[in-house]
Amino acid sequence: MRRHLLFSVLIGLVFVSVAHGQTCPSEHSPGVLWSGAEHWYLGDQGFSEACAETQSTNVYCQGPKVPRKDKKLSLTYGQVLTLGDFYLEEELAWEEDGNTEISNGGMKRIFKCIDKQGKVHEEQREKPEVDYPHCQWAIFFNSRHSLQTVMANIEHFGWNNMKAYVRAHTKALNEAKLAGELRAQGDLEGSDLHLRKALYLNAFGDHFLTDAFAAGHIRVPRRQLKSWGEDRLGGLFKKFKGDILSMALHDTEAKDPQGFEIGFPVKNSENLRWRTRSDSKLNECRQESHIGIRMPVEAVSQSVREVLLAYEEGSIPIGVFAAAALVPYADDSGLEAKVAALAGEEGLDHLAERLRDALPSVLKLIISEGDFRKMLTNMGSIMGLFRQDVARDLERDSKLSERLPRAYIDAYLNVN
Repeated sequence: MRRHLLFSVLIGLVFVSVAHGQTCPSEHSPGVLWSGAEHWYLGDQGFSEACAETQSTNVYCQGPKVPRKDKKLSLTYGQVLTLGDFYLEEELAWEEDGNTEISNGGMKRIFKCIDKQGKVHEEQREKPEVDYPHCQWAIFFNSRHSLQTVMANIEHFGWNNMKAYVRAHTKALNEAKLAGELRAQGDLEGSDLHLRKALYLNAFGDHFLTDAFAAGHIRVPRRQLKSWGEDRLGGLFKKFKGDILSMALHDTEAKDPQGFEIGFPVKNSENLRWRTRSDSKLNECRQESHIGIRMPVEAVSQSVREVLLAYEEGSIPIGVFAAAALVPYADDSGLEAKVAALAGEEGLDHLAERLRDALPSVLKLIISEGDFRKMLTNMGSIMGLFRQDVARDLERDSKLSERLPRAYIDAYLNVN
């Protein structure tokens, strides 16, 4: 039991870490999530653009921060969006009172570190070799369940992130509409409470929305590898092996065989194509006008816009959510084909060795080259499980077919 706890801590810290930026292209490994500063930027920029587009006069479009439920702490929309990496559910972020998950002081310490990350974004555009600040220790010591959240981050990965977005955005729209109705009835206090809740829930949902634009979060079979690893791999720590295999695939999606960051080819339901970047590399060698940055910003803007219109006009959109139409999916021959091609070029054993060698040393203690070979040779069946899970999700939740674009759904029904 104590060994499992120790390895949970070690693996969690590795998963929480945010990588350094390097050269164009980069050869250093990314982290497993957009950096907090990247989420913060995407959220604040998208929120600002939505307020400007709708010409909203609500107080939170005029002011920089939105108070939490208890009003003891106020955060910008982008900061709330960042909370998706610290809480398992959107309601928990809204209900936080400083005693549940993160103290008010702890929250400020985390964002103080994240703010340091944001200050290097402009440098990254011209000097990607600049060191990207790490915040894993600030998160670890100030968030009571940060490791649990990271180890259970299935909702941050492809398909599952958009399921989470649909859930949170739907809740937010209903809260915003109620806020508008209460305002019309003269209940300004109740209206304010529900508008703030709508913005918190939506920002949390936009965390998953923005995750859906990160290279390693698009088609890595996170959920399937978790269960497959426990069922098919041996060893005392087999419950962690699927997590590690997911991390290895995540870190290679936007890289060439030499380990250089080249971007992952994607397209969206609007038939726009680009190469999306790995986590913590959103700004490397790119200006704010680049499609790889504009798409997630525009997605957040469209998401917020629907919430503001629900509040001000009482209108909840019918059919596909506007932001979902911008979300990318893979635009290549597939992960199965990629693995087969790499194995053919360099040999299965060498590929397994290369993937394992790229891991932090602590993770190599519990996963072998043999585990990687098993994953690589079974990639077809693992992706088959992915397709089955997508079909099952669609059967269980009719909202997904209503709210997600047909092209996006088809891409995941046929993911390979």
